[in-house]
Amino acid sequence: MAYSVNSETKVATLDGVEYLPSAVHDGKELTYVALTEDECKFFKDLHATIPAQKLEYLRKIRNQKLAESDWTQTVDSSLSDSKKAEWVKYRTALKDITKTYKSTEEDGFSWPKKPS
Repeated sequence: MAYSVNSETKVATLDGVEYLPSAVHDGKELTYVALTEDECKFFKDLHATIPAQKLEYLRKIRNQKLAESDWTQTVDSSLSDSKKAEWVKYRTALKDITKTYKSTEEDGFSWPKKPS
């Protein structure tokens, strides 16, 4: 891993990624301090977990929506066959959403429309 610090700007670079310096105030003046190599590694590792966290959030909300519509698929549901089929289509779209999207923040993302 290549680590360096610009002595003028205090910007640290690790593997080509720049990390802004920390601001430290001693009560009188503000000083900028470059991040250490270990601190840069920490933020690099932390940043790497973001996609997994976004996917986990998407799945959590998706699972909640599926649970809220479980009643539509029970044998004793009062829904007509055509309404039940609408709910099957909705639930399938929910189950398949992670095949297309990995985050609710992706361009074009929207939840499937719940049947009325």
